[in-house]
Amino acid sequence: MPRSDALSDHAGCTEEHDIHGMRHARASHAIFRRVQEVTPARIAAPRFPLALPLLRDDVHVVQFPLDSYGDMADLAPMVDDEERHRMARLVRESHRRRFMVAHALTRLVLGRCLQVSPASLRFGIGPHGKPRLTGARLDLRFNLSHAGERALLAVAIGRELGVDIEKERRVDVLGIARRYFSPSEYLALASLPEDHRVGAFCRCWTRKESFLKARGEGLAFPLSGFEVSLAETAPQLLVACARAPTELDRWTMVSVAVDPGYAGAITAEGQGWRLTCWDSPVHGQ
Repeated sequence: MPRSDALSDHAGCTEEHDIHGMRHARASHAIFRRVQEVTPARIAAPRFPLALPLLRDDVHVVQFPLDSYGDMADLAPMVDDEERHRMARLVRESHRRRFMVAHALTRLVLGRCLQVSPASLRFGIGPHGKPRLTGARLDLRFNLSHAGERALLAVAIGRELGVDIEKERRVDVLGIARRYFSPSEYLALASLPEDHRVGAFCRCWTRKESFLKARGEGLAFPLSGFEVSLAETAPQLLVACARAPTELDRWTMVSVAVDPGYAGAITAEGQGWRLTCWDSPVHGQ
């Protein structure tokens, strides 16, 4: 589940999550909180704009396809040598193309936010491997996630955040949930009709991943140490956190509208922030 991109959060596998390699998470007692409102997501009609006023109460999420760019010539100059070297180590050509598109468009969006050239951006790594901008004129935070042919990029000013997108696929949902989810999440999943479980499992997984990515500590925080709602949407999807109860007042988690066959979620610091979703900043070919 964690990604290995320099522009995403965790070290590990590249295109697909290593679900079965995760450590066993212990069950814990749920401590619940009152749900608090966040302005619901909306799909903005225009593509991500050339310039975007950045307000501290705003969180923006950009969705872009990874397989619809026929010519990489316009994207290649945006990435740096380190990114090119990492891309070259990927075995599959399709993975190299997706890597290029994800990283180049991330730079394009961040560059538009800061009104600088995408190629001029410089990145550092936090203490637990979470990427960040260095030398920027604004405290612009970001997080990138990709799965299959889709990617999500979240940006905000002065606010930690984590975003995740997953492609629905057939796995042993109950077996994985029994091992890694909280007891109540497992029971909620098991109570669903069988044909609804894959979608619910994917929603649960993306929400948990977005929380871990927002905190920036990876799997040092156990998956069973907090609980999320399996509902399709709600004003607050983070409903319990036995491992660290004070985290409940720190974060808000909501779903992100994505293409059919995928699930998306974002977790960001604070309450009452506004979420706006955008299409790709450029047209595919």
